[in-house]
Amino acid sequence: MSAKNSTKRKISRRKFIGTTSCAALGSTAFLSSFTSLGMMNSLTTLSRPDDYKALVCILLAGGNDSYNMVVPTSSEPYNVYSSSRSNLALPSGDLIPLNYTDTDGIKYGLHPAMPEVANLFNLGNAAVISNVGTLVEPVTKTQILAGKALLPLGLKSHSDQSRHWQTSLPQSRMENGWGGKVADILASGNTNQDVSMNISLAGSNFWQSGNKIDEFALSNLPNVFTDAIDNLSPLTTKFADTDISNQMKRVAQSIAVSGNLGMERQTYYVKLGGFDTHEDLLNNHNNLLSLLSGAIGSFYEAMDELGTAEKVTTFTISDFARTITSNGSGTDHAWGGHSLVFGGAVNGSQIYGKVPSLDLQGDRVVDKNVVIPDISTDSYFAELAMWMGVPASSLTDIFPNLGNFYTPGTDNPIGFMNMSSQDLSFQNKTLDFTRLSEHS
Repeated sequence: MSAKNSTKRKISRRKFIGTTSCAALGSTAFLSSFTSLGMMNSLTTLSRPDDYKALVCILLAGGNDSYNMVVPTSSEPYNVYSSSRSNLALPSGDLIPLNYTDTDGIKYGLHPAMPEVANLFNLGNAAVISNVGTLVEPVTKTQILAGKALLPLGLKSHSDQSRHWQTSLPQSRMENGWGGKVADILASGNTNQDVSMNISLAGSNFWQSGNKIDEFALSNLPNVFTDAIDNLSPLTTKFADTDISNQMKRVAQSIAVSGNLGMERQTYYVKLGGFDTHEDLLNNHNNLLSLLSGAIGSFYEAMDELGTAEKVTTFTISDFARTITSNGSGTDHAWGGHSLVFGGAVNGSQIYGKVPSLDLQGDRVVDKNVVIPDISTDSYFAELAMWMGVPASSLTDIFPNLGNFYTPGTDNPIGFMNMSSQDLSFQNKTLDFTRLSEHS
């Protein structure tokens, strides 16, 4: 698909439903779905399929400086970190210790603004995916310096890299996202076909854009749906009155009514902006990570309250990480960095992948301040897709570059998700594998 043609984003039936009001959906059909499910009369008696699963994607928009989010605390690697980061280095005594030691005997800490996330990590309900980024194929520093590496299109560009994280196809500017492609397969297994599997709390996005399945913008859903959420018995879990916490609260409320809606698979998209920290990094980053951590802590507590902690997996993405070195008071656009994943099905208290040394002459550092990713977004996302129930045989249709990093049908790509035998039950439904062939 040409870049010019790719900008003409299609409007499918489900996209049209998702971005318009009750009139476009057909209020009679939608209301009938709620009536037949007893939604309006049994809002506090919630049912949910045993095999219910949901993915919650949090975009940290602007490029998260994740090398100040996860920091080595052992003396030698910390000294390397401190030297390279100079005036942006966090004091080692301020870091929140993580109950984890890597194979080299190195210990790590989390940014001091993230106590809720550190607690989830230490309890086994969160993990770090280390040095992950957009890759077409594995590349080395030698290949890059020789000009022989196949690199992502528009490396360091906000618009390109944010898109690539959502599509996991970094050699082109694709419109369809991997979440949408997952829904193209799995949505046919949901009992209710009048509601999209994909719900966005942050408007239109690439991640949830499939060939047939796109996103509902929750704020634009018919009043019947929002009234159903508003009439729920209030969650006892308290959420802060911030934009990101309110988004996560809305996701929790939507999950609470998912069973009555006949949904067995769902995706949710939320966004926290402000991570383009070219200036005043220490203060801005501290504030942003505090907002993120608080929202995640409350959301996980709400999932516990609903009994869905093992059925909902939340993960972070971002445009890219930031440069290792300071530009004076901030950092600039870079490449590989750390992501976070949360949920009762996560094999937590682990950092997956090798945390790179921040030595400016290191073998994964180019231009003296940009880290080359070790783990591809394909491997990261394929494991989440597998957990949702996508069979191994369909993974390369969703992630065309996956074979460069992982052989489908072998062990999990990374190993951070607990794949139970229950995961296969959803595949026994009549799922729609034809929709992928219609992707441009």
